[in-house]
Amino acid sequence: MRRLQQSLTKKDEALEQRNREIKQMRIQRRKFADNHDYNEARTRELLIDVMLLEAGWDPAEHSVREYKISGMPNKTGTGYVDYVLWNDNGKPLALVEAKRTTRSYDEGLHQAKLYADSLQREFDVRPVIFVSNGYEIWIWDDEQYPPRKILGFYTKDSLQTLFFHRKERRTLKLAKVNKNITDRYYQIAAIRRVGERFEEGHRRALLVMATGTGKTRTAISLTDVLLKNKWVKRALFLADRNALVRQAYKNFAVHLPDVPIVNLVEEKNDIAARIVFSTYPTILNQIENLEEGKRKFDPGYFDLVIIDEAHRSVYNKYQAIFDYFDSLLLGLTATPKEDVDRDTYELFDSEQGNPTYAYGLDEAVADGNLVPPKKVRVEGNLLTHGVTYSELSEEEKKVYDNLIKDTDLESGPGYVDPQKINAFLFNEDTVEKVLMQLMEYGIKVEGGDRLGDTIIFAKNQRHAKFIRETFDKIYPAYAGKFAQVIHNEVEYAQDLIEDFCYPKKMPVIAISVDMMDTGIDAPDCVNLVFFKPVRSKAKFNQMIGRGTRLRPDLFGPGKHKKHFLVFDYCGNFEFFEENPEGYETSAGASITARIFEKRLELTSKLTNEPFNQIEDLQAYREELLNVLHQQVSNLNEQSIQVRPHLKLVHRLKERVVWEHLQSNERSEIVRKLAQIIPPNLDEDERTRRYDLLMLNLQHEVLDGVLEKSNLKENAISIAEQLYHKKHIPAVENVLPYIQQSISESFWKSPDPVNLDEIRANLRGLMHLVDAKDKTIAFTDFEDTLSLPDFEITGTNEPVINKDRYLRKIRSFIKEHKNHLVIEKIRNAKPLTDDDIKGLEKFLMESDPDISPEEFYEIVGKDLKLVEFVRCVSGLEREAVVKEFDQFLQDNQLSSIQIQFIEQMIEFYTEKGHLKVANLYEPPFNFIDEDGVEGAFANKTKVIELLVEKVRKLNKIKVS
Repeated sequence: MRRLQQSLTKKDEALEQRNREIKQMRIQRRKFADNHDYNEARTRELLIDVMLLEAGWDPAEHSVREYKISGMPNKTGTGYVDYVLWNDNGKPLALVEAKRTTRSYDEGLHQAKLYADSLQREFDVRPVIFVSNGYEIWIWDDEQYPPRKILGFYTKDSLQTLFFHRKERRTLKLAKVNKNITDRYYQIAAIRRVGERFEEGHRRALLVMATGTGKTRTAISLTDVLLKNKWVKRALFLADRNALVRQAYKNFAVHLPDVPIVNLVEEKNDIAARIVFSTYPTILNQIENLEEGKRKFDPGYFDLVIIDEAHRSVYNKYQAIFDYFDSLLLGLTATPKEDVDRDTYELFDSEQGNPTYAYGLDEAVADGNLVPPKKVRVEGNLLTHGVTYSELSEEEKKVYDNLIKDTDLESGPGYVDPQKINAFLFNEDTVEKVLMQLMEYGIKVEGGDRLGDTIIFAKNQRHAKFIRETFDKIYPAYAGKFAQVIHNEVEYAQDLIEDFCYPKKMPVIAISVDMMDTGIDAPDCVNLVFFKPVRSKAKFNQMIGRGTRLRPDLFGPGKHKKHFLVFDYCGNFEFFEENPEGYETSAGASITARIFEKRLELTSKLTNEPFNQIEDLQAYREELLNVLHQQVSNLNEQSIQVRPHLKLVHRLKERVVWEHLQSNERSEIVRKLAQIIPPNLDEDERTRRYDLLMLNLQHEVLDGVLEKSNLKENAISIAEQLYHKKHIPAVENVLPYIQQSISESFWKSPDPVNLDEIRANLRGLMHLVDAKDKTIAFTDFEDTLSLPDFEITGTNEPVINKDRYLRKIRSFIKEHKNHLVIEKIRNAKPLTDDDIKGLEKFLMESDPDISPEEFYEIVGKDLKLVEFVRCVSGLEREAVVKEFDQFLQDNQLSSIQIQFIEQMIEFYTEKGHLKVANLYEPPFNFIDEDGVEGAFANKTKVIELLVEKVRKLNKIKVS
């Protein structure tokens, strides 16, 4: 017993010593290959050990290290696996093959496979393969996927889950879809296609579905399928705003009531939760937070990650999250597939313009699953042309002279650019007239007594507040409840959003600043007001999508929402007509990243002549390099944002490396590291902005362009403001530097070193400087608005080019598609003899120049006439979908088969008639070269049912 206790004590001491070494790893200075003292093996070992500890493995355990195996193709037949990660039953879950830090992972793949073969022979289980050189980790689950790069090791629990899925998961091709969650054909098709893609070995999929078509429901239904078929144990749903996270959480709770879920934004993580909901910053903080050296979430924790509204701004900023979680990845976006950017397609391993599945607005409107917008164009004098002094009344000119003249508001003498209207100049008459037009021409509910739910997209928070105050002024009877401002600084904004989305609750008008542009589910919304210009096409489409959702019985029993109005006061429709692609803006680098980049560039310029001959400048260069070196050295090596660049970080920890950086090396440093340098959040943001200003001035001095720059005026203005506060002790202490910064003689030939001295002494006083803001003006200039110009938007009907009469009669039929008989034909409803005679007379009278004989010869008579009309008008898509809906629900179909049915629906919608022979011809043989026989191979009964369906739908019913 005593011997056993001694053994355990020694083991504990060894473990403690090992852990101490690992914890000290980050403060050790490593020597690199050109130094004989460099211990490459030790570096690799420490790096791998730290990552194993993060995943809960104890690298100090003897059982984990160097397991001897047999059956290797060498002289001795033996080998030593660097690490084996064991299950509690004594079976190997995984092995780790460690390669030199200077070698690539793929050099160890075959060796690791041989080790896995040997372990499989010994234990009758195939372990997962990890290969790492300390800087990179690659996982190879070679029974399912090729090797892929990850940012950490799996925990024991995650490996056990992986083994469970290996054994238990079932095919997704004909997996049952819960029709209580998703019952529309395109939703089922999307689920099938994603399932097939995952079964093909792909790990990422992208769904492009118009707003209101049920993206979230589709994701819920797909998650349900993956859970039930043992592909997924845990899922993560990510959105970029709390409101969207909360909305998704509620939807999942309703449709998957038996699945434990948790919202990380509002609750602590519940380890029993199967589906986790979070914003990007919240989950990133959870990943980065280590408790006793371990991570809360390992790379294998989630089997599925769902990204809501996947777009560039999200993954540019939070790419590390998607790199970290080694899961199936599903992207959801409402952006039309032709407008989705290239980088998004790359993120989801999809070809440009070819998402996993797409269902667009026009298609959804044609199917009756969304309602179309009706454009309402309004031109306002001030909003379009700005304020021109000469056009004002005498009284208005006095206001202009007092408030606007000689201020930053003026774009030129006597002129204010329209871009400044609603940004810095708020004109009451303009807002009043817009609101009055909305109240008069907007869609009404409750028998026309109340304006329908409305979103006004305001330019900024001041503008939103001004709109609300103006509304309350002209409509005081509503007691301040009818219109409310919703933006991210409003207390309990989420509560306001929920009230707006709930039928018959106040507010009726939501004045939004960004918060309701995307993702909000408000079916009652029938009016959108664009009171600001939008230049991003993707964002514009998302904003339009706020009105597209169906709302049955909105106007009374059986009186459904048919369309919604889009009041455009800022020329957005005209802009996108002239600029179809719009202008996409990407998020710029942070202030800290730009400071880092400017300092690095400055060190390069100071190596040029004649600066490299000036002792003070070279000393300053050394100071800059010391700062840069320290910033990189202080990076947290266990951060998942740093880990992909760890090899570069370790190299840059050697101070000497910074002395001789080449241009390409500096570019790499900026590209990989600048954005992850943490800012000092204890400082005022204005302090960092001042640092950046002074760095830019230093560059202008070295480039010889200071005289042409306006930046020095900013620096002088800041110094002048501080000078006026010289009675404050902190300011008085640095008064010589302030006076120097004001002096004209100083700016004739400033020195970069002097500029930095000024920066260093004044930066801490930026909180005393009044933020320079453009003047805000509230005016009441008389404005004029044009009468609303209404225009229906939607899909274009096909135009058939034949001879003159045929063109004319076809056009006439389309123009009168709502004629009682033509509408019955389009909806495949039975016709009476009187219907056919009435139709004949109606069409003949459209052109008195044609004789009955000519009419019958060209168009046809009786049923042939009906066939002609049907071919011209096509069938109503909704009617055709209804015909095939039960067929789709009754038969378990693959995505290819659903695509075939969709093509049949398209054919009927366009041409009104389909022959059985067509099912073997284009466009059907584009789906499968053998047409219906190929698409429905080995499903003879299904083909017979389809042929029967075609014949039934072709038949014109006469009662």
